[in-house]
Amino acid sequence: MPSFTLKTFATALVGAASVSAHGHVTMVTVNGKNFTGFNPFMGGINANTLTATTVGWGTTLSNNGFVPAGSLGTSDIACGNNSQAAPGSVTLAAGDTMTLQWDQWDFTSHKGPIINYLANCGDAGCAKAEAGSLEFFKISQDGLNNGVWATDTFHNNGLKANVTIDRNIAPGNYALRHEIIALHAAENVGGAQFYPQCINLIVTGGGSEKPASTTKAAALYKETDAGIHVDIYNGLKVYPFPGPAIAIGAGATGGSGNSSSKSAATTDNCNVSKREARKSRREAARLSARTAEVLAQDE
Repeated sequence: MPSFTLKTFATALVGAASVSAHGHVTMVTVNGKNFTGFNPFMGGINANTLTATTVGWGTTLSNNGFVPAGSLGTSDIACGNNSQAAPGSVTLAAGDTMTLQWDQWDFTSHKGPIINYLANCGDAGCAKAEAGSLEFFKISQDGLNNGVWATDTFHNNGLKANVTIDRNIAPGNYALRHEIIALHAAENVGGAQFYPQCINLIVTGGGSEKPASTTKAAALYKETDAGIHVDIYNGLKVYPFPGPAIAIGAGATGGSGNSSSKSAATTDNCNVSKREARKSRREAARLSARTAEVLAQDE
C-alpha cells in the first residue's frame, strides 16, 4: 500500500505541473458583448457544454490538454481532439476586434507564437461544419519580438488575445482557428504542443476580399517544419512561422517568413527571456530529480 502511494505521488507531481500550464478560451468579447466559450471541465462534449449560446467548438477532452505533434496530418489539429462545432456564433462587423479570454497559461515555460486562421463555412453556417472539411487561411501571427514571445505579451495582458477581422474581408460565416503553439520541448521532433481553439463567427459588412488559396488543417504543418521543430533556448533571434503566408489582414504581403505581423522579430535584447528559460529548466530538472527520488524510494 505505501508503494502505491509513492507511485501515485510521483505521477501527480509531474501531472500537476503539466496540466497547470495549459488553457482554453472561456469567453469572447466584442463591442462590449460577451460570448461563452467551450468549457472542457464540464465533462467534454455534452448538452451542458455545447448549449445554444456556446460559440467555442467542443472537444472530447475533459481538461486543458493539447493536441500532440503526432496528430498533425489529422483533423484533430483543426479545432482540438474529436472536435464538434459550436451551436452559437459571435456576430461582428468586418474591421472589429474581438478579445479572447483564456483561463490560464504557464508563460514561464510554455513559450511560443499565437496564430489566427479563418475558414468560410458557407451559407449553411458553421454550426454543422466538420473540422476535417474546413479550408483555412491565415489572418495574423505574432511570434518573437525583441526577445519577447507572443505568449509573454498575452500573459501580461491578463491572458487576453485580441484578434481583428480585416475590414475588407467578404461577409459570411467563418470559423476562427485561434492557436497557441508551445515550444518548450520543440528541440525534439514531435515535442511541440498545439492548443487550437475554434470560434464560430458571423461577419457582416466588409468588402469582397477572399483568400487566393486555402488549406485544410491536416496539411497546415509537419513535425519537421522550421517553426515546429525549433530550439528556443539556443540563441534564437528570429522565429520562422509555420504554415502558409498571411492571406488577408495586416502583413498579408509579408508572407509566412520570419517576422511578426505586428513588428520585426529581432532579439538582440533578450536577457529577460534567457533568465526565464534558465529558470524553467532548473525547475524542470528539480521536478525530475524529485520524481526519480520518490520512485527510487518505492523500489
